[in-house]
Amino acid sequence: MLKWQEYLPVYNKIAQLDADAVIIGATFKEESVRLAHQLEEKEIPYILVDSMVENTSPLAYFTSDHYICGYLVAKLITTIIPPNADIGMLQAVRIGDESANTSILRKKGFHDYLTEHHITNKVERIPFTAMEPEKFDEQLGAFFHEHHQIGGVVVLNSRGGILADYFARKGINDIKLICVDLTAPNVKGLKNGYIDFLIGQEPEHQGFLAMRTLIEYLLYRHPVRVQNNIQLDILTSETIDYYKRFNFMS
Repeated sequence: MLKWQEYLPVYNKIAQLDADAVIIGATFKEESVRLAHQLEEKEIPYILVDSMVENTSPLAYFTSDHYICGYLVAKLITTIIPPNADIGMLQAVRIGDESANTSILRKKGFHDYLTEHHITNKVERIPFTAMEPEKFDEQLGAFFHEHHQIGGVVVLNSRGGILADYFARKGINDIKLICVDLTAPNVKGLKNGYIDFLIGQEPEHQGFLAMRTLIEYLLYRHPVRVQNNIQLDILTSETIDYYKRFNFMS
């Protein structure tokens, strides 16, 4: 995965291409908007995957509803923890305004659910430095030493496997954990019982649909539906083996 600082030259290089079409994984909002406007000026069609970005005009976009994803995570975690327990939210320590567009939407959905349902569980931010993995244990250890009322943790990006691995190594079995994205570490944590629920959003399917749509549009001028929402899947250790794409991890 590219570091945030490495995205800018890649975006600039894409903007200079004489491409027939472009598929954009809209990870960071400002950079995605800038690239989209450059493509629009050159009349190059583009499709967004992973999220829709305001102030852009894609040919189509394929994404799950990240706001609903966060909303769903809040509903799940508050259902399985004690009423008075605190909730930890793992969040990377970043430089400047680098938060991924998807994480922003999920976080808003999460907090909106708590507000709308008058849920008063305290949410504590768990900081970790994504660029310095050697500090994970120190940061997580310090957090859990200081916060004894944590009944559950949510991870609104793909890094949940970090916490699942920490729980496994430290023998922590009494804190519920809900994560997003079916990465290999997340699936391992789910199957080993350290992640209670894992939310999948079919990223491979999004890419496949985006490519098929572009081919049909460019070659055959098929009409294109702009908004395309992909389903959210709630997976548990009991159901993950039936999720065909991950049978190889058995």
